[in-house]
Amino acid sequence: MLIQKKKIVALLLVTLLIISVLSLGCTPQRRPDTTPVPNNQMTNPNQTSPRDPMTGPQADANQRNRIVADRVKRQAPEVRDVSIVFADRIAYAAVSLEEDVSEGRARDIERLVSEAIMDEENTVDRVYISMDPETFRRLEGIAKGIEDGRPLTGFLNEIEELFTRIAPTTRR
Repeated sequence: MLIQKKKIVALLLVTLLIISVLSLGCTPQRRPDTTPVPNNQMTNPNQTSPRDPMTGPQADANQRNRIVADRVKRQAPEVRDVSIVFADRIAYAAVSLEEDVSEGRARDIERLVSEAIMDEENTVDRVYISMDPETFRRLEGIAKGIEDGRPLTGFLNEIEELFTRIAPTTRR
C-alpha cells in the first residue's frame, strides 16, 4: 500500500514537471516590430549628428537653471551661484555662498532656492539642496557634462552618492 502511494506521488510530480517544462518551453518567440515607417521619417540608426546643447530639451534645462540662479542671486546677494540638475521629478541643487553666512540665513536661502525651482518647474516633486562647496563643484561638473550632450543616466550614481553622503536638506 505504501509503495503504491509513493508511485502515485512520483507520477504526479513527474507529470507536473513535464507540464511546466512544456508550458515554459512553448512560449512564443518575440519578433521585431515590423510596422512600416513613412518615407519622410526614415532614419539611419548608425547615423550620428553633432549635438547642439543650445537646442532641444537640454537648452530648456539650461535656461531654467539660469532663471532660477538669477532669481536667487537677486534675492540673496550672499549667493555666488546655483547649479541645478533635473532628474525625472527631482531637482538636485547645490549653492555656492559667500563666506560667513549665518546658519539662519543659509536656511532662508535653501527655502528661496526650493521655491524658485518649484515655481520654474512645476513637475518637480522634491528638491535636494546642498551648500557644501565640494558638492557644488561636482554638481556643476555634472551639469556641464549634461550640457555637453552626455546622458543624465551616466551621472545618476554620482548624483545619488553626492546627495546621500552629506544628508542635504530636502524640500517638498
